[in-house]
Amino acid sequence: MTTDARTYRPDLDGLRALAVGAVLVHHVAPGVWPGGFAGVDVFFVLSGFLITGLIAADQDGPGFSWAEFLVRRARRLLPALALVLATCLVAGAALLTAAEYVGLARQTAAAVASAANVLFAAEVGYFDTAAGTKPLLHLWSLGVEEQFYLLWPPTLLLLARRRHGRVGGAALLAMLSLAAALHLAPREPGQAFYLLHTRAWELLAGGMLALARHDRLLRPVAGSLAERLSWAGAALLVVGLVTPDPLDAWPSPVTLLPVAGTTLLIAAGPEARINRVVLASRGAVWLGLRSYPLYLWHWPLLVGLRLLAPDLGLTDATTATVAWVLGAVAILLADLTFRYVERPLQRRVIAAADRGVRRGRLLLPFGATLAVLATAAVVIVRLDGVPTRYGTHASDETAILARASHDTVRIAVEGPSTRCVSADETRQNSWCFRTTARPRVAVFGDSHAFAVFGALASTRADHGIMLVGRLGCAPTISDPLDTGDSTGSRNRARCRRAVRRALELIEAAPDVKTVVLAARGAYYVDGRSFGGTSGLPILPIAIDPAHPDAQRLARLFEDGLVRTITRLRATGRRVVLVADWPELDFDPRTCVVGRPFGIRAVRTPCAVPYDTAVARAAHYRGVLERVAARGGDVAVHDAAAPLCNGRRCIALAGDTLLYVDDNHLSKAGAMRALASLMDVVMAPPVVAAGR
Repeated sequence: MTTDARTYRPDLDGLRALAVGAVLVHHVAPGVWPGGFAGVDVFFVLSGFLITGLIAADQDGPGFSWAEFLVRRARRLLPALALVLATCLVAGAALLTAAEYVGLARQTAAAVASAANVLFAAEVGYFDTAAGTKPLLHLWSLGVEEQFYLLWPPTLLLLARRRHGRVGGAALLAMLSLAAALHLAPREPGQAFYLLHTRAWELLAGGMLALARHDRLLRPVAGSLAERLSWAGAALLVVGLVTPDPLDAWPSPVTLLPVAGTTLLIAAGPEARINRVVLASRGAVWLGLRSYPLYLWHWPLLVGLRLLAPDLGLTDATTATVAWVLGAVAILLADLTFRYVERPLQRRVIAAADRGVRRGRLLLPFGATLAVLATAAVVIVRLDGVPTRYGTHASDETAILARASHDTVRIAVEGPSTRCVSADETRQNSWCFRTTARPRVAVFGDSHAFAVFGALASTRADHGIMLVGRLGCAPTISDPLDTGDSTGSRNRARCRRAVRRALELIEAAPDVKTVVLAARGAYYVDGRSFGGTSGLPILPIAIDPAHPDAQRLARLFEDGLVRTITRLRATGRRVVLVADWPELDFDPRTCVVGRPFGIRAVRTPCAVPYDTAVARAAHYRGVLERVAARGGDVAVHDAAAPLCNGRRCIALAGDTLLYVDDNHLSKAGAMRALASLMDVVMAPPVVAAGR
């Protein structure tokens, strides 16, 4: 056994503290530390280093025992996890709606099966609006680690028989995993972010270091070399935790920074100054020892706040303050869990093993606990979230919400008549969908263009339709002389590239004669959300949702849209503008189901007053009128009219939700709002003058 395998290093607990602190601050206040989510990558490297050292020592010693290995993992991970899962199920029974409770139960079952990451990879992305309402979303990383723990020991045994040894084999696997991550991130971001095969390289980075030490291919460093390694590692780690942007594909080449920085800090050893003085300091070690329960507790608390804040009437400022308080509460709960759950149970298991209790019997309590949690989760799902908790029957409500989910919109796009293709193998576009027929119509815009494409593809997939653009980016050509505010400059640059690439894709499709432009116009023009609902900063027009110069935002949007239309018209394309549907100042799900114990009643009517909707869109509609006049022969389709009458604009028709959130249409809503759009699209194209 090497000195690294089972020798305690307090500086590694300091690294844990840094990692969990970054994640905690990012989740409490994303604007304070946008790149804090990269702390998870630090955890991966640490886990790979520690677990590989232990496995290699066992395999080269008396022999590796699967049962002993599982007992060690169980006593380390399961006590705190079981406590958090059970607490969430109990609290969920008191606070969550039926649909939310079903979601929590499914997440619990996935966590028990070490497959939370697989579940979330099949759902929407980590940084989308729905992510903030999933109480156990953070357990995806635990799923990755647990799957690695199961697969890595036999893999190490196989690698030991290879000619180039374990380090060479691990390096090859790491390179394959990194290549898969870089390939999939822009094309299948959910898979790249959540699944083991695209995250294994981070665990293997630490694993290779442990193997190199254990196999004496790399000697422990000391003196000036250790100091240089620690300073280089600290610099890379700091940059790696500051640079990432939640809107970028991840993992990416930037992920190499925190991974390399963590690896160098571990390699520098415990006597390097940074490791000894900073990472091994009393406060850092204290937090690092509690990093695992802190990671488990903090996210469910914050999700609970996000779910309940609108129903409790909390302002954004109050919610932000409460989030910091809950961050402190999470630290307190982590300390209590560490002292009164983790440590006592670990001591009992170790004492029982010393008394000669068989390893199989040691695993029984852990297995029984997981079985109880899994059974409870299955029962909750089978009972549709136990709606009798608040005196209703929610099977119909759950079905209504399911029909209006983002997945139903995706089904319209990724059905048998459509396919998803990458946009020139780059990260410049979020997506580029096409119907199977040769495209004759292009839909260009932000996430609102998604619904437009879905409606057209469902109506006339045989006509040939393509979709280009990027989420959060208006289909506007920015003024190259306008640099605007320094805030969000990376986002503006990203959207400029996306718009440029989208236009190139359209121009490279000779059969495309009509281009439909769609965007969340009122958001871009006014620079703010509607009715206090939250959203990401607007790209690339409104850099700050509280931007004081609303006229400047409207002018930038108008001029950029005219430039786009002018370029398209110059190539002989006909342009159709979709005048956006009304935004809501409430969550449409509140129209279907209330919250237990009278916290929230079912909303009725499920509508925005017509005058309110008109006032919200007035500035934007004025811009569209000027754009149509300046752009020449531009057709305009009013997507609001089918959803509104003289009194209100509806979000629920019978038992069918027309929206999935405050601004995105469901499939049914898209079909209703855009039913006549195909007639406009099918009109003969107008050839620009001079062509």
